Amino acid sequence: MVSLAAPVVHDWGIRADGPPLWVIHGKRDRIIASIASDATSRAAARKRANVQVTIPTDAPHIGIDKYVLVTKSATDAVYFDEIIAFFDRYLELQ
Repeated sequence: MVSLAAPVVHDWGIRADGPPLWVIHGKRDRIIASIASDATSRAAARKRANVQVTIPTDAPHIGIDKYVLVTKSATDAVYFDEIIAFFDRYLELQ
């Protein structure tokens, strides 16, 4: 699962055997504070869950869908391409 602009699970719902999750939550989000995703990241680490949290400093809440289509991540790849690679790692396409 990929979540844009919000953690989708509360700390108590994170499990080591849960599905892979990548949260992309911008620091410029003025609707849901990115600290919520920080908490998700800490809980996932404690529980050894397959959860990755990325908090770009320039990503907003409204418009994050467009942001990931054109903005490069720290690895110099467009986020959208990285999202596709994330799904490729965990999904078996038939």
